Amino acid sequence: MIEELAQIATDGAHSMPAASAVPPEKRFFVVSGRSDVRWIIPQDPSMGWPLLRQWQPYSFSGLVKWRALMVAYRAGLLGSVPGVSSIGLADEFSIVGAEKYCLNAVPLTYVGTRSRHRKLVIALINRSSRRSQAMVKKSLAGEPNRIVHEANMLSWMETQMSGAAPRLLYVDAKNGVSVQTSALGRPSGRALRPDHYAFLSRLIKKDVRIELRGLLDNFNADIAAETSVNRQHLDFLSFVADTATRGNVPASIVHGDFAPWNMLRQSDGRLIMVDWERGMKNGLPVLDLLHFHAVQAFVFHKTTLFTQAVANDLWTLCSNLHIPSDMVKPLLSLALVQEWLSARADGDYPQAEYILHILRHELGKFS
Repeated sequence: MIEELAQIATDGAHSMPAASAVPPEKRFFVVSGRSDVRWIIPQDPSMGWPLLRQWQPYSFSGLVKWRALMVAYRAGLLGSVPGVSSIGLADEFSIVGAEKYCLNAVPLTYVGTRSRHRKLVIALINRSSRRSQAMVKKSLAGEPNRIVHEANMLSWMETQMSGAAPRLLYVDAKNGVSVQTSALGRPSGRALRPDHYAFLSRLIKKDVRIELRGLLDNFNADIAAETSVNRQHLDFLSFVADTATRGNVPASIVHGDFAPWNMLRQSDGRLIMVDWERGMKNGLPVLDLLHFHAVQAFVFHKTTLFTQAVANDLWTLCSNLHIPSDMVKPLLSLALVQEWLSARADGDYPQAEYILHILRHELGKFS
């Protein structure tokens, strides 16, 4: 069935059977966004609602639309909503080599946005408990590297910080499929709280140092590879990296997308981070905190990144790590260059432009 779900996500699954042609437990709603399929969910609300209630869009309009969809879903009216169709899936969900994780399960599928790293995220809902018993990720972009990289990070994280990330159960590196434990909880919110700082502190490797000069060759090679970017921009980024690479700082485990939508607060109050596809074993210690603020400033159209509150957060982290004050701005420069490179690698060109704007026009005002 995983290939059927991929077919629905990519071409609308015109060859799939009609919902009326299969038993009720194999009927699904296909919920489309502006141009693509976004969700494939069981028509039985008792299967989908316990997990879907945890989903929380962060924009006001998105939240209103989502809540309206969920009201219709629970009332049995979702099939009448524009942009929602019905489909049948004839087979039981199963993954060759990982069948035991799929037993007695109904798939609830989120379809990622179109990008070079597009993927399916499939929650396997246990028919008896109505709870997610495992999560499946499947690459849709024909390039499984991100799925495999995350699988390797999850295995390694289990040895370093058990409980901070889902546990890897299975990986098929060739086909870009992984199975991991379900991380259940609600998004932790957009504001940084003490437990966020505590989580970041646990990621710091105080006995491992990064020589900043050692990063320069990699940065310059990655910058030079961006042949479609204006030469002046590339020269500016190389200059920023060159002038910032001096001294050393503590290394950190880096999540890579440390954002509210990837932080779940579990029933016992503990935080768990999901989506480690950009994770690094040894990275810059300010990268996750900077990303937390920068990605929200971009997504929510903030006019400035370095507000006094954001500056205070970054100064506090650097002070706690005993990073000399004259190294803080150069360290942020390097982190922003790395953010730019990551956005370009993801094909997220508007965000890369935003990061470049910060480097050119805002970083000088940081104090």
